[in-house]
Amino acid sequence: MDLIRQLEEQMRVFGVSTRRFPLTEEAFRTFDGGLQQYFFQNFNHMEGLQNALTYCEEKTVYVLTDQFELHNYSFLIPSACVAEGEKEMITIGPFLTESPKQLLPQVVEDNRLTPGQAGELEEFFYSIPLIREKEAFESLIFLQIDYIYGNKGDIQINRIEEYYGQKIQTGMPKEKEEPRLSMKVLEERYDQEEELMAAIARGNMEQAYEAQKKLAFRHLNLRDGYSTLREAKNMMIVSNTLYRKAVQAAAVHPFYIDSVSRSFAKRIEECVFVKELDDLGHEMVRKYCMLVRNHSLIGYSQIVRDVINYIECNIKEPMTLKELAEISNVSVSYLAVRFKKEVGKSVVDYINEKRVFAAIRYLTTTDLTIAEVAECVGINDENYFSRLFKKYQGRTPKQYRNLMQAKM
Repeated sequence: MDLIRQLEEQMRVFGVSTRRFPLTEEAFRTFDGGLQQYFFQNFNHMEGLQNALTYCEEKTVYVLTDQFELHNYSFLIPSACVAEGEKEMITIGPFLTESPKQLLPQVVEDNRLTPGQAGELEEFFYSIPLIREKEAFESLIFLQIDYIYGNKGDIQINRIEEYYGQKIQTGMPKEKEEPRLSMKVLEERYDQEEELMAAIARGNMEQAYEAQKKLAFRHLNLRDGYSTLREAKNMMIVSNTLYRKAVQAAAVHPFYIDSVSRSFAKRIEECVFVKELDDLGHEMVRKYCMLVRNHSLIGYSQIVRDVINYIECNIKEPMTLKELAEISNVSVSYLAVRFKKEVGKSVVDYINEKRVFAAIRYLTTTDLTIAEVAECVGINDENYFSRLFKKYQGRTPKQYRNLMQAKM
């Protein structure tokens, strides 16, 4: 078992970053995402590198809480796991243990940040995870690092407070300050949104959940303690709109999209706790992915798309191949051949399957008679409906209903 990979996966569950890097100047310059270089004048990365090379030891976890109240854990990878003569380190973090809204004012005051720098730091704060149960989280880290070193229980903990001790730039005019940190955070956030939208457009629920999990730690308004309920609702409304657009790109008819979108818009407003919105966001991803899986017409010609959409939106109405051909402005023979080639079944078979599928919902969720169910799906002959249902389901409507009731 790759214990280092296991540690990385465990941290990923909490949304906490891990980074493995060699102790070289180039790697050391980028290990913190540019934070120290942005805030400190002439920050000496070489000094930090030399300290790491000189003083860092194996079987020791270095716990750093810097002047921004950011928490990081670092340790050397066992020499047996790296090339001879080289040193590699893993960093875990950064993360916060207090809400940015509570933490930021004091950090800004203590470090005498300009308004522009305060804005940059706030954006950075909201891009990293919040771990409220620090002791339990820390114990998990120490336990896994102990496993990496052979599970001998001899791991040492070295806590470092305000390690950097550098002078912060406070004299930079506001109009000249460059929002480099927030730009980087925004770029990453938009990339992750694109990843989520692409997964939904493919109907790939697993990838969508994974992308949503990563994005959740970057959205200010979906995290406990970070926002008001109204702000969280606004963020969910935006997500609902984005998901709708993603599904629309998958050639799902607006008839289906509008129904789901309106339902979620109503439920968003009915929520009274931020945690409810978090759960609702998970359901939104699932249902929009299911829309794509069940109703996406990507790959079909416009003629076939129009026919399928008409059938599904008018399943209760009688329809013939001739009427569908007229609606599509093509001949009956052309439509029949084209539909069979693209869909893999005849128009009549497609209509009958859709009607039987629609009937199943009525049979399992209502007390309508078999004749009434038949009428609801556009068939006025109960006997014909029963024969058709048995052809596609292997049992009569009555047998199907009895079976479902028995299972319940």
